[in-house]
Amino acid sequence: MRLGEIKKLKELDILLNKRWVLKSEDKDLYYKIRDSIGEIRKFATEKMGCPVIENSLLVKMEKIPAIPEECMGIAEFTSKEEYAFLCVLLMFLEDRDAEEQFILSQLTEYIAVNMPVQTVDVTL
Repeated sequence: MRLGEIKKLKELDILLNKRWVLKSEDKDLYYKIRDSIGEIRKFATEKMGCPVIENSLLVKMEKIPAIPEECMGIAEFTSKEEYAFLCVLLMFLEDRDAEEQFILSQLTEYIAVNMPVQTVDVTL
């Protein structure tokens, strides 16, 4: 094995063992992985079925299990309103930048305005 291949294996190992590599936390490692992203992405996608996500903030390998477990995701909604709350919350977060902070009153106001139900009691 050549030295370059060994380095790529180390970077692949890092992506396998970490949830993600954030540029803000470890710039050197982030750029090392980005330099080898082509080979890593090809191997991870073809051999492992794991897509690699890379952008200006992070590098991440999506490790989705073949068999979902009970602890993953939302088991069920007890009403249509709960599902609507989730959708409106995701809409609110989608309009925000990754590092942008907000206060709870902004969220509750957004929910009150955008919920499909006429009146929403956000205190509940």
